[in-house]
Amino acid sequence: MSSLTYAQDSRSYLLPLVKQRLAEKGTGGDLAFFVTYLLPTIGNLEVQRGLQLASREGSEIKAKKYEALIIQIWELLPNFCHYNSP
Repeated sequence: MSSLTYAQDSRSYLLPLVKQRLAEKGTGGDLAFFVTYLLPTIGNLEVQRGLQLASREGSEIKAKKYEALIIQIWELLPNFCHYNSP
């Protein structure tokens, strides 16, 4: 898997855009969305990262790519933790 294929397949280029959009919006996102959709994604990426590190044919580079995605998703969390008073 080349870096270009990885970026297209993972759609990792969208994460900074989501972060920017949530920051521009000012109100942040819904924490329930993060818990429902992004938290399980982090778990799946952790599993894949572990498999890459444990496998004989695993790739340290692929494991690092999974790690980068995990970090990018966790960096979105503060944007989902805004409290909006009525």
